[in-house]
Amino acid sequence: MGPPAGTVRRSAEEDAWFYAKGVQLHERGLKFWADYPNDPLRWDVWTLLRATPLWQRTITENGEAKVVRDRERMEAWWRLQQERFEQLLEAPDASARARMAAFDHLIASHAGRWTSRAKTPEGQAVLVKMLGWFERWQREYPQGLSLINGARRIAEMLDVADPLQAQRFLLGLINRYSADTRRDRDLREMAEGRLKLLLGQAYPVWLRLAALDGRFADTRDYVGKLVLVAIVPLPWSEQLDFMHGLHAAFHKHGLEIIHVTGGDPARQGDTPRTALETAIDADEQKLPWRVAWDRKGTIGEVSRSLGKNVYPAWLLISRDGRFVAETSSSRELVRALERELAIKPE
Repeated sequence: MGPPAGTVRRSAEEDAWFYAKGVQLHERGLKFWADYPNDPLRWDVWTLLRATPLWQRTITENGEAKVVRDRERMEAWWRLQQERFEQLLEAPDASARARMAAFDHLIASHAGRWTSRAKTPEGQAVLVKMLGWFERWQREYPQGLSLINGARRIAEMLDVADPLQAQRFLLGLINRYSADTRRDRDLREMAEGRLKLLLGQAYPVWLRLAALDGRFADTRDYVGKLVLVAIVPLPWSEQLDFMHGLHAAFHKHGLEIIHVTGGDPARQGDTPRTALETAIDADEQKLPWRVAWDRKGTIGEVSRSLGKNVYPAWLLISRDGRFVAETSSSRELVRALERELAIKPE
């Protein structure tokens, strides 16, 4: 039986259904481990438990969703996850699918925890481990399409720790992945885009994006203002609500938003552009910012040219045209806005 029917925002009943299913999956997975300690499938079962963070749940009250976390359980589960995945990489009976999931998880989870502290001695030690995992991943599964996720996360962490090392890492990817295959093209595009972001921290990088109104959204038009390039699909109500909040809080202090979005013709009965225009017209709040259209979809030309293969992606451009922040975290974005606009957090 599926979850209760709901609108775009999940109801309290839906939240409870998803949490109950997560608990059920978690309990079954742990029971499998206890009952079959020598079964090779135990490693594949463990990879499924990545999707059951029982230390947090979403609670909807009055239409507003809140994430409630149990910090103590979160830390204990994180440590157990890392221990098991490192054991998996040394297990001779682990499947290729489980091993690739382990590489992906270890790099992603450590990047999420340590990127902001990459310059510390502890962060440097973690980075060495991540680079080792990534090298093994490349060596063991050179055709894996998900390599790009590990490469991007390491590049982001190196950018914080040592921009010169980040540059060498990215150039190495460009040289290594030179074949005309989808995997190689994706990795090269990501590396070239990340290099552009690195250079944009030192020199102005101007963006000229085709807007839905037939003109262009050009960052040169906003010299002297802080510009947020927001790569966010339309419609995506949760992120649009967040962007409306940003505009209300920071526009009066000098923030301008350029919203980059796209459409998927395979999912729309109409053309992507018409579908986007319809979505904007149907938005009761309207959009008080420029909307740029990426004709090849949300993860299209604009995203790839900037080394982004996930969304939402937030790119912050200073008053003189340099990149000063790029993140997928709304919390990190707000901190960067407060820093750049010299606003004290409330």
